[in-house]
Amino acid sequence: MPSKYGPERLSQVLAWWVRLVQRTAFWVVLFSTLTTGVILYFIVKNLEINTDLDTMLSKNLSFRRTYEDYQKAFPQDISTILLVIDGDTPDLAQDASQALAARLGEGGEACLSILFPLHFIQVFWDAVF
Repeated sequence: MPSKYGPERLSQVLAWWVRLVQRTAFWVVLFSTLTTGVILYFIVKNLEINTDLDTMLSKNLSFRRTYEDYQKAFPQDISTILLVIDGDTPDLAQDASQALAARLGEGGEACLSILFPLHFIQVFWDAVF
């Protein structure tokens, strides 16, 4: 007597399932398409990724508190970007920095001001060489 849950029974169930899907192929495809559409709609409306570090990381972490202290101590540096341009000679570095400043100046409101510490360039160059 074959087992109620043996391999033969599994083969019979799978064969029945295949015959059912073959007989109702149109309805299976329609149901699958509609179900996929509903799932995609749910995902689009309900699944989101939040990459905002202000809400992702606790404000009580030590490096966040240190950064807040830094921002309070130096508020003028919050939106400042410092670029260091290196060249084989001071003239090449100065030419490259002037070209970069000209390109950044074309950005309109994206770049509000450009500071050119030319004296610092010469002092640094003299100190290194």
